[in-house]
Amino acid sequence: VCFRPRAETLLALDGRAPVIYLRSFRDDGEIVTEGGTPAHWLLRIGRTGSDEETMSRILAPLGPVIAIGKPGERLPELGAARLYVANDQWQERVLELLRHAQLVVIRIGSSQGVFWEIEQALAHVPRQRLVMAVLGDVADARTTIERLTRLIGTTVENALPEARLPAWRTLIQGQSNRRLGGLIWFTQDGAVKIAPV
Repeated sequence: VCFRPRAETLLALDGRAPVIYLRSFRDDGEIVTEGGTPAHWLLRIGRTGSDEETMSRILAPLGPVIAIGKPGERLPELGAARLYVANDQWQERVLELLRHAQLVVIRIGSSQGVFWEIEQALAHVPRQRLVMAVLGDVADARTTIERLTRLIGTTVENALPEARLPAWRTLIQGQSNRRLGGLIWFTQDGAVKIAPV
């Protein structure tokens, strides 16, 4: 059994500013990685760890990784420590977290809540402390990217995942080099950068 302290405990014990992870609850537990030859797939049988869990391991050396917990969940996903708030208080709590965060990572989704969080992060967080991840098959990806482009003021179309090959073709030749999405971040002078995933 793995002991995971609650977000409140981590924030109280760790003097470093937190890393805040914002996402749609629909993305909890998702694993985006794919591709390769059939042999590659066999090597990954039994792979554990969601995208959030992997991201949390990478970011943990910076500070406690915190996310808002899904209301009513009995067992939180592995990854960021969960902070539970009432439905009518989540926006207030997100704003408070944004003010104290050393880094904000937002997994782009098509929900209104995620876009509210993006708008707030752009308004309240220095842009060089903001990373946005477009991973997997975002619902309405093209519309979502167009909306994000309007918010940022620069096209971010290169962050879109590439289309999947038909399953029969992937079985024959593999597809290990398909772009699964991209990371969007900002330089000190505010320029937008995109790294493919």
